[in-house]
Amino acid sequence: MRDRLWRYSDRKTASKNVHLGLPSLGLMECIRLTLEQDFAGGVQRTPTFLWSPESYVKAGSEGQKSRVSYETASTLSVAEVLLGSFFREDGVHSAAQHLLNAEDVKLRAPETLLLYVGNQVHPESLAEPSLADVLQPLRRAVENAGSSLSMPNIVHKGPGSVSELISQQLQFQSGPASLQMLGACSGGGDVATEASASAVQSLLSQAAGTAQVVMVCPSEAGLREEMDLLEQIQAVLAEGDRRHVMAYISDPAYNAQASLPARHLLSEQQPHTNAAKTYVCDAKCETQVKLLEAVILAITLITALMTGSWMLNNLGTPTRFETPKDSLRQE
Repeated sequence: MRDRLWRYSDRKTASKNVHLGLPSLGLMECIRLTLEQDFAGGVQRTPTFLWSPESYVKAGSEGQKSRVSYETASTLSVAEVLLGSFFREDGVHSAAQHLLNAEDVKLRAPETLLLYVGNQVHPESLAEPSLADVLQPLRRAVENAGSSLSMPNIVHKGPGSVSELISQQLQFQSGPASLQMLGACSGGGDVATEASASAVQSLLSQAAGTAQVVMVCPSEAGLREEMDLLEQIQAVLAEGDRRHVMAYISDPAYNAQASLPARHLLSEQQPHTNAAKTYVCDAKCETQVKLLEAVILAITLITALMTGSWMLNNLGTPTRFETPKDSLRQE
């Protein structure tokens, strides 16, 4: 997977919208502006990564197995269209067929779908050079998989957390597959209290011969602890003999940085540093600003007036002119 995944910009927009199905550039611009307006009202970025040793994800235009999609979609669309496609009786959803290999999913359907709902990875951390080493477990999992899909422009709008929304949606989409939760997940399903690699291994051993959806929600630990747990769970899945798909979805409900409006990200300091100081301009401040503007304008006008006067007085235009030859002949 190329480095552009980890250094994507907020200026990148979607090429098309899977959930809405609106390929027009004009309509997509309207969607983009609407999303920017909604960020202040609770719409939050939730970077999403999906990978598997199987070839469930379609290869990119250049044949690469690690694919990056800049489509703008909601977490509801991800749960209903993308994740739900692995357990649909009628095959992959039509809106996800450009991302998933429908034939492979149908012939070799995954037996385990593990959703790792984290709370430490947000758009700024993916672009922060100092966090590159800490994010290596996630990066290696995506790059070394048989196929992978990275979707940095997924957004979530409440009410409720990402785990709650996805769990409720998958209960209707997963069919006979059981839904089990580990850690601090919220939603309908069997919830265990421990989010650990050993707990995941126990659930895998108990589900022999049946399909299952496991949702892991780590506690509010640091980024390094979250990545260490992800690496341990990835190792448990790799050692097993079950066909599986693993996904990382960031839940902004537990992350203040991810709740910031996207168009204001450039004005914020990088994560894991002290917050930038903010100042409120009161009535006195506004008066001072107006006076400063008036002084600057007066200086500009006075400078222009003085320059013009100096040029008029120093041009040295002639005061005597040569008499035309025709007028001399007439005389």
